[in-house]
Amino acid sequence: MGSASSRSLGAALRKLRTEHDPKLTLDDVAQHMEWSESKVSRIERGLIGIRARDVRDLATFYGCNDRDMVDYMVRLASAGRRHNDWHQYTDVLPRQFATYLGLEPEAQSLLSWEPNFVPGLLQTEAYARELVAVYRKGQGEAEVARRVEARMERQALLRGPDAPQLHAVIGESVLHQIVGDRQVTQDQLAYLLEATRRPNIVVQVLPWAAGAPMPTEGGFQILRLHDAAAGEVVCVDLRSRVQFIDNPIEAGGYRDAWEDVLAKACPPRDSITMIKAAVEELKE
Repeated sequence: MGSASSRSLGAALRKLRTEHDPKLTLDDVAQHMEWSESKVSRIERGLIGIRARDVRDLATFYGCNDRDMVDYMVRLASAGRRHNDWHQYTDVLPRQFATYLGLEPEAQSLLSWEPNFVPGLLQTEAYARELVAVYRKGQGEAEVARRVEARMERQALLRGPDAPQLHAVIGESVLHQIVGDRQVTQDQLAYLLEATRRPNIVVQVLPWAAGAPMPTEGGFQILRLHDAAAGEVVCVDLRSRVQFIDNPIEAGGYRDAWEDVLAKACPPRDSITMIKAAVEELKE
């Protein structure tokens, strides 16, 4: 059930609120629960989970005396919180990123812009290990292994009959940046070529000659959910943290940045040719 449970719960809570009092706003609810308005919005849109105790408090606030309805919503809340298995990795992953990963199985498509490295969904284990070790200097081997394990587990998302579409654009520098050593990089680019043979994966390269893309804080992913009402969710990769954005106005800025990158990128076939050339160069 997972995020589907959270969406069903959010819809039920939204219906209770509006039926109880059409003038009751998200801000009114936020003040009563001592939450932010954005949290109430995310709950009603099914983007985050909620505790059973909070469900009961909201039901009381909305004047719901239907015990069966309350029990139903409590079950949805429990199912939604159990589903997000990524929270088992919050010792090594930012909590907001774990929340984002919990939404990925509900995605219809993922749009990824990565100027410096191969996107995590398309990394080999060796390439991922080298990146984690560099970005997280001072961590123990066990922590590195756990981060890599989470990254590899995430890739299962792209396999199977119901796998979402992944459209990735990478900067040309990705093809020439040695990560680990030449063999690790060569194997990674060869794996990237192999991935493009899958019907649900498209990879394009933004060449240096195309000029600078629209500035953003870092690489980012845009998640399009099957539930159109939930809109798009953006995850921005920053140096020391991950930024999770579900505000439609802020997310729209990243949509503009994506369209800019896409317009400047080489077509898929030309991009594959560039990747192949980089692989051959590494063999020399």
